[in-house]
Amino acid sequence: MSNPFPRDPPKPEQPLRGPLLLLVEGMDDFKVFRCILEKTGLGPNDVELRPLGGKNDLPERMKALTLAHGFDSVRAVCVVRDADDSPDAAFQSVADAFRLNGLPTPKKAFEVVGNGLRTAAMLTAGPDGRGELEDMCLASVAEGDVGVGCANCLIDCLQRNGIDPRRKIGKRRLLAFLASKPDVHVHIGVAAEAGMFNLGSQAFAPIISTLDALKHL
Repeated sequence: MSNPFPRDPPKPEQPLRGPLLLLVEGMDDFKVFRCILEKTGLGPNDVELRPLGGKNDLPERMKALTLAHGFDSVRAVCVVRDADDSPDAAFQSVADAFRLNGLPTPKKAFEVVGNGLRTAAMLTAGPDGRGELEDMCLASVAEGDVGVGCANCLIDCLQRNGIDPRRKIGKRRLLAFLASKPDVHVHIGVAAEAGMFNLGSQAFAPIISTLDALKHL
């Protein structure tokens, strides 16, 4: 069965549909979460998926959404962003965006709060709680996959040759992993659509459980 969610995000000027508004960073995130939503039992009438266009200026972006036509029909707002090098700072940036716009403010990631309108902040990261969506996707790959070993070899090679791979290391590992596959995909969203990741794995369990909690509003 084909994915029932639209392949393209709504235009910024289109009214919000609700009842659950799921906000992600960019288009790659949009494509990955479109695939995740297919596994949750939520349909296009339950959740509207929108890219924010980045993680900077979250309070201003949130304010624009609260003033948008149709926001009064929204019953839950969930923001997803990368944990990066500081999960605490990443969460706080989302919490501040909620607080500054008078919305219920969670005290920790993956917590659902509020009566009437509910909110949640979700962080994408690797097993250690840091990193990006790429780290989470790679963590979902079956243990022993040769592509993961090849990706790790690339990181080791860079380090041996005096190249520091720590900046955006998740993206470097993921691109190397994808290059190991017969059908090479250079974009994480396209790779997710091609079934390269196990979106029902333990790596995505906090995402799935939070969406499930929001589903039962």
